[in-house]
Amino acid sequence: MTDEQATHAAHRDSSPPDPETVVHEGSTNLWADLGRPDAEETFLRARLLSKVVDLLRELGLTRAGAAKRLGVTKDTASDILYGKLNRFSFDDLIAFLRALDHDVEFVVKPIVRDEAASLT
Repeated sequence: MTDEQATHAAHRDSSPPDPETVVHEGSTNLWADLGRPDAEETFLRARLLSKVVDLLRELGLTRAGAAKRLGVTKDTASDILYGKLNRFSFDDLIAFLRALDHDVEFVVKPIVRDEAASLT
């Protein structure tokens, strides 16, 4: 980064927000915040993929090493490491976790609703 770019970045970062900009606090599920109909499924797959990537990094595996360990091609290993979520199903992600000596456990429990919200 050049000095000019650094100066521009510092100025941009320290500028006060535009008063016409509206900021909304989001939930922990980006896809629900964006209104996607498959938000819950996508959120869960993202968490599983994130865990796969974390485990691969902890093991210090290269793309080739990850491919071998997971039984996939190097291109697929790249897609995993770059977080290309749309490429992988629940079954794929669970198979990757099992190949990394991890298991997945699902917990089903009742939804706790905010009492105030249920009165409206």
